Amino acid sequence: MRDRHEPLTVRTPSDTTQKALEYIGGLYAIEASIRGKPATER
Repeated sequence: MRDRHEPLTVRTPSDTTQKALEYIGGLYAIEASIRGKPATER
């Protein structure tokens, strides 16, 4: 566990991490667009 007084390190995401986050965001967007629709419309 991190010491409470230890400063946080901010990192720039790698290309692979950035692509994965964009992909996951796209999946969430699809899910949000179909949420609540009947199965025949999904």
